[in-house]
Amino acid sequence: MPQAPRVWAAPDLLKINPRNGSLLEQADFPEHRAWNGVWDASSATVKLSGARNEFVAFQLAIESAQPLSGIQVSAPGALFAESRLPEIFRNSGAVQLYREWFVPDEKSSNQWYPDALVPVSGTLDLPARDNAVPGQTVQPVFVDIYIPHDAAPGLHTGRLLVEAGSQWKQEIAVEVEVLPLRLPDKLNFTVDLNCYSGVRDPGSKYGTPEYRRLEQAYHRVAHLHRTNLDVLGYSHTGTTVPDHAPPLEGEGAETRVASWKDWDAHFGPLLEGSAFADLPRARVPVTDMYLPFFENWPSDLRRSYKFEHPPVISTDQQYREIITRHALEAGPIEEMFSQEYQDRYSMVVRQFAEHLKSRG
Repeated sequence: MPQAPRVWAAPDLLKINPRNGSLLEQADFPEHRAWNGVWDASSATVKLSGARNEFVAFQLAIESAQPLSGIQVSAPGALFAESRLPEIFRNSGAVQLYREWFVPDEKSSNQWYPDALVPVSGTLDLPARDNAVPGQTVQPVFVDIYIPHDAAPGLHTGRLLVEAGSQWKQEIAVEVEVLPLRLPDKLNFTVDLNCYSGVRDPGSKYGTPEYRRLEQAYHRVAHLHRTNLDVLGYSHTGTTVPDHAPPLEGEGAETRVASWKDWDAHFGPLLEGSAFADLPRARVPVTDMYLPFFENWPSDLRRSYKFEHPPVISTDQQYREIITRHALEAGPIEEMFSQEYQDRYSMVVRQFAEHLKSRG
């Protein structure tokens, strides 16, 4: 007789193998389906604790040796219904559900582990039709729970319902112990997500409103999870990304920013916080960001740096020789750049400072 489907839970940071339900950290959790740091199978209860303005999370694993279709996961018992939720959670509630998307371990074709989290929309199938894991018997759902600013300290209860049409249904109790403290909206410690040149999407082009919306969406995900996206708007080759460096006119001490329009459209919502108005840390601006200043902007390094070298370096030996000669012969940096370079740099830095101050 086929074994009935079952549901169990695991802590948020563990990695579940979708083929057999084992853990990458199996040695530390030998009986993980029965009990672990968040789960008690005897009462089908998940127990969590956290501060106000904090996210707590766990993984809900749906396991079946037989194929299941039309699996629905819902949170009918609203957690923190008496509290004021951020605007982004007004429709969905405090519980957010994400399907775990699996990728193979490069070292073993038998090992697959979760990577991306895809918001649950509609029903799930086991095995998944679009994430073809050979022999999949487990589909975990990542459960993210936001504890509102005004949640009362103490125990709050809710439930999750897992069902597959009329074939099968299971209810999971969720208990969240709210601690008598609150995480501040402004970060005391910055987790800086360094990002080179920008975010990627074949459908959007740098310097367009579509691209600005895309990059802002990435900023919002980082902000939601108490981190800071930091996009470096230039490259090692000396190029700059449109919008990250405003257009300039004039030379030397007469250099001026020709227009702040695109730069303000890109960075204004991040610096004033309006991009985050509906998030838990509402209207708190980014903690830090790269400005476009580097050796090749606002002035041309190759044209302004006074060190003779061949225009084309064609061999590794030539490269090593010029690096050595530069280290031995180059003068102080303030003497190696032209006055025009220094004046242009100073003037654009001054205008950035004045512009940022004028915009608050």
